[in-house]
Amino acid sequence: MATRTARIATAAPTLPVLAALLLGAAGTVRYLTLGDPAVSVHLFAFFSVGATVAVGFGVSRYGPVPRAPWLWLCAGLALWAIGDATWGWVLQTRRFPSYADIAYLLGYLCFGIALLGLVQRPGTFSVGRILDTVIAGLGYGFVLWSVSLGAGSRTGTGLLWVSGLYPAFDIAIVTGLVPLALHHRREPSAWLLVAGFVLFLVSDSHYGASVIGGTYMAGTPGDAGWILGYVALALAALHPSMASLQPPPEAQDPRRLWRVVLLGTAVLLPPLTAGAAHALGRSPDLAITLSVSTIMSLLVVARLGATLGELLRREDRFRAFMQFPGLAAMIKDGTGRYVWMNDRAAASNGFGSIDWRGRSDAELLSPGRSAPFAAADAEVRRTGRPVEVEQRIDGPDGPRWWRIERFAIPGTPGFIGIVSLDITERIAAEAQATRLAAAVEQSHDAIVITRADGRIEYVNPAFEQMTGYTRDEVLGQNPRILKSGHQSEAFYRAMWATLVAGQPWVAEFVNRARNGAYFLDTESISPIRDDEGAISHYVAVHHDVTRERELETREARLQRERALIADTLRRLPVQSSPEETAEGICTQVVTLADTVSADLLLFGLNGRATSLAMVMAEGDSPGRRTLPRRRTGVLRERAAAGPWVEAWTDRPWHPYNGAFRDHGVRGTAYAPVHAAGELIGLLAVTSAADDAVARLTTYLPSLAEFAEVAGAVLGPAVAERTELSRVRSSIRRVIAQGAFHPVFQPIVDHVRGTVVGYEALTRFDNGARPDTRFAEAAAAGMGLDLEEATLRRALTEAERLPRSAFLNINVSPEFARERRIPESSGPHRYLVVEITEHAVIDDYAQVRGAVARFGPRRMLAVDDAGAGFASLHHVVELRPQFVKLDRSLIADIDADPGRQALVIGMLNFARQVGCRLIAEGVETPGELGFLRKAGVRLAQGFLLGRPEAAPADQPPPSPPTTRLRPDLPRGR
Repeated sequence: MATRTARIATAAPTLPVLAALLLGAAGTVRYLTLGDPAVSVHLFAFFSVGATVAVGFGVSRYGPVPRAPWLWLCAGLALWAIGDATWGWVLQTRRFPSYADIAYLLGYLCFGIALLGLVQRPGTFSVGRILDTVIAGLGYGFVLWSVSLGAGSRTGTGLLWVSGLYPAFDIAIVTGLVPLALHHRREPSAWLLVAGFVLFLVSDSHYGASVIGGTYMAGTPGDAGWILGYVALALAALHPSMASLQPPPEAQDPRRLWRVVLLGTAVLLPPLTAGAAHALGRSPDLAITLSVSTIMSLLVVARLGATLGELLRREDRFRAFMQFPGLAAMIKDGTGRYVWMNDRAAASNGFGSIDWRGRSDAELLSPGRSAPFAAADAEVRRTGRPVEVEQRIDGPDGPRWWRIERFAIPGTPGFIGIVSLDITERIAAEAQATRLAAAVEQSHDAIVITRADGRIEYVNPAFEQMTGYTRDEVLGQNPRILKSGHQSEAFYRAMWATLVAGQPWVAEFVNRARNGAYFLDTESISPIRDDEGAISHYVAVHHDVTRERELETREARLQRERALIADTLRRLPVQSSPEETAEGICTQVVTLADTVSADLLLFGLNGRATSLAMVMAEGDSPGRRTLPRRRTGVLRERAAAGPWVEAWTDRPWHPYNGAFRDHGVRGTAYAPVHAAGELIGLLAVTSAADDAVARLTTYLPSLAEFAEVAGAVLGPAVAERTELSRVRSSIRRVIAQGAFHPVFQPIVDHVRGTVVGYEALTRFDNGARPDTRFAEAAAAGMGLDLEEATLRRALTEAERLPRSAFLNINVSPEFARERRIPESSGPHRYLVVEITEHAVIDDYAQVRGAVARFGPRRMLAVDDAGAGFASLHHVVELRPQFVKLDRSLIADIDADPGRQALVIGMLNFARQVGCRLIAEGVETPGELGFLRKAGVRLAQGFLLGRPEAAPADQPPPSPPTTRLRPDLPRGR
């Protein structure tokens, strides 16, 4: 029903609605342009029959609820169709009233019944509403009659009544439909119903006036209201919103102001209209006026009687309700004095024998009790909002708990209503339930409550800890989720036979936790009966005895296991590799009874676990294998919770699946291996016993100790491997992604003020220090690869530097011996190879030979002189063209005589061996001034230029020059 209503409410106007609009428009035009009154009147029957069919079609298609009002509307339209069929004959014979009028009036009766069904809900029939509608219809109908007919009409009384009743009925129906339209203000069908009867009212008023005056003629615009009214009613029934029209709820008094005004005006209209007409010389028929006034007076008296009766019934219901035994109700005026109180309130406050009327709390109660009441009353008066409290009150019958609500009474400024409900029994029950719930929640044993059908309704936190299942996971489930398969079907049949008979069941179970681990559980299951004696629930108390059973045999087993571990440590070879150590541990583990294999897995940085050792108790080992990445992730995640046991299932993708299947493996135990607090691997042990899972569970503590031994022994070696592997992976990524870039620092002839060369330096994109990164690469055995990659990038980027300047590149002695320097950026550029002084050179001749192979335009420089292993012998042996003075010698040289003497000595030494000095790290004008005076012409440092990337645009090639060649005369 809800789906159908939603579909209808959102439906768009259908083809029948559009067809009715087109036919109505065409029929109206045809009626007004036909020109033959005798033929025109027959169109009314066509429209009334069409409206009847449309209403029936709408009811069958949309199925409105309620359906009866629409069927009565259809019946009324059918009666009007009969009246329209005989109306032409009435106009010819001019007999009023006629059979047509009888059909119309019966149709109005059906419309009235339909109106009641649309605006009144079942069981809410109200005589007052009917009287309101009749009063409004007669009052406003009399106005139309008196204005349209006037005085002195010679027409018969019957015609006068008929001509006046039609507008009155229209007005009454429109008045009754207005609340429906206001309630369903967004539903087109409601407004189309109102519009249809408004159109009938227009044409009925015109018809009455013109017929009585003898001027009526069919086919005039005055009749268009009937035709359009039929069309409006048809559209109301054909529109999908008709199914959504429901009787509105009873309106509250503030919203009924429009009805009061409407009724008051309708009552006053007859005498006012008669007086106004008399003053204008158009006195209406006296008999009709007196009749209408008399009927209106009787209706008003009936309406007042119905209202008074309803008020008395409401008062009786109010008093009966307020005498509810558990309810105390009071009303106070603006000064805090009691004006009304029910018997329960008087008795609970001890006012049964006291005249409380007109007295306040301060006069009736002690100050300790009255002060809180006065404060609460003041809060309600100040804010206008209700105040609700639960309070204990010591009354004549002892202490009781009350739920007290104070609220302002609308329409009576300052008046306060107080309603108190005795909740003593509820408070006591809640307290008992709270204590019981706390005891159950805090119980060390797991408690499960199930329905009679076995579905779980409650588990306590101890159950979650014992089984690993959360409360949300097991609610609605059957306790068989803990079933391990160790109990036979006969066991369970005996259990249920006992429970269904109403007897408790106590037994020891082997249950399975959420993670697949087995545990021993002593359960006590008891039936719970309802008030009728039927079993409604079962409560089970689980006591985990796994630990107790383990302790019974643990002492005997510990001695053998500890001896086995000690023997394992004794047999481990000294200074063995991690693989040999792991194999020794696994060899000892497989000596445990019913053990098939032992595998020591290592978690690698590549996200996969690899066997360090795999030992089978019988047969050859299948060799060390690597697990898939997904399986490795599952094991790593599960290992965070500690050791566990699981049943082995056939896994075709597992590298050892074939070997395990051949040996009949049934269960696997896993123990995490830690080193320095970090998880590095797993010790995996398999068993082929029939009770493999239970057996491995008993071995689990020993396996955990073996895993601790493995972590302590293998930890340092594995950590070193892991770190080197991490560094290698990092260096490979840097090289593969080119995550570095060269910068070039100028080397300046500061005497001439010209740049004679550049030193190529490397910067890494992640901000790592170059010296640290190169040292890590060298330690990981990838130093030469990183050097070669950075050299290639530097030589490529140097293409954009002026070719007249030489290029300094830093090269380690190992690289000079083992690798070739890539081709330089141009045939005319001098390449200066700086041999770093921070490494020991074992064979100077080999280094010299390596540099000589670099080509004729390759020169040699010794870097960082004075900061490492270099000495004068170092420089003499390599015979470089340049010697670079380290920043440690240049810093503050202008103020340090010792450094000045050392540099002057180095300058003399360089002249003797035929090389030139380059001062590094020049940062102050004072340092540069001393170097100029001493004769050290070449320098680099932040004072002369910072390392920067090569310019984006390549400069035009410059001609070769020998002015800056280092083998020219040296000196000042």
